[in-house]
This record gives sequence, structure tokens and C-alpha cells, in this order.
Amino acid sequence: MATTVKEILCTAAELIGRGDLAREAEKGSSSSEELSLLLRCYNLVENEVALDYFPLKKQETVNTRTGKIYYTELSQTPVSVIKAEAKGGEIGFKLYPDYIEVSVSGDVAVTYVYAPAAKQLAGNAECDARVAARVLAYGAAAEFLVGCGRFTEAAVFDKKYRDALRAAGSVRRTLSVHARRWA
Repeated sequence: MATTVKEILCTAAELIGRGDLAREAEKGSSSSEELSLLLRCYNLVENEVALDYFPLKKQETVNTRTGKIYYTELSQTPVSVIKAEAKGGEIGFKLYPDYIEVSVSGDVAVTYVYAPAAKQLAGNAECDARVAARVLAYGAAAEFLVGCGRFTEAAVFDKKYRDALRAAGSVRRTLSVHARRWA
């Protein structure tokens, strides 16, 4: 089940000791200035995670007659294009400001990286499965505290956020010690 933005904002508010803000987020009304700031902070963090740490990838098949695939034909706006494939396998492509040019016509599968859209309270978090909701809450809390001028506390949460991102990206492997041989 996807984590909602509201749940992440409630967690972030509770982390910084703002139960009142958590209750307001729980109600689902972003009418206060502080909750709107926390939501903007969340959107900044989600965007940062998706663009700098754990890219959101999507593959879509588009039918082209002219060899041009306009970005508007894709469900998300690409930040970068990874590859294009046709029936025969991977094909070359060129990027232009408005479209992707391929050397074939027909169905082309385009794999690309995109940035998440700005969310509202009722929206679902959109990030890589390796990133826990807690990580996004740490980041949102850090950004919110900076916005409130509480820099010392913000530094603490920023460190937790960066450490959690680093831990999410590290490869989990089991360590083993080889048996010793005595000559």
C-alpha cells in the first residue's frame, strides 16, 4: 500500500514536536501557512530524492510514423531518456527540445527518468521502494526547520536524512569470515 503525503507530514510534524501541526495535517486541510510550508518542503524533498538519489524510471510504448516522439505523448515529462527500443532491439535516438528522434517508425519503447509532480495532502508519495516514508519525513522536517529559522535543529534532521539516504542506497550483503587453515 502506498504511503500518503498526509502520513509523511504527520510523521515530520511529530518528529519536530509539533503535535498541533500533525493534527492539522491529519484533518486534511492545508489552510494554515505552516502546513502549506511543510507541504512545500515535502515536495522539495521528494523531488530531490527522485532527481539526485533514486531516479524514477518509466517505460512507455509510443507509436510513431515520423520518427519523432514528442514529450507530450509520454505520460510524464522526461528529465533524461535512458534508451529506446523497437522490435529488433535497442535503437539510437537524438534528443531535441520538444521531441525524441528515432530512426524507425512504428512502436518504440522509451525508457526515461522523470521528476515527480507536486503533491497535495491527499496524494501518494512517489519514490523508489528503497526509500522509506521515515526518510522523506526527516527531509521534510529539516527543510521546515530551516524555513522557520531553527538552524541547529534543522542540521540534526538533515544529518538523519542524509544518513538514511546513504543507508538506503548501500548494498546489503552478508559478511563472512573464511575458515583459517593452519599449516
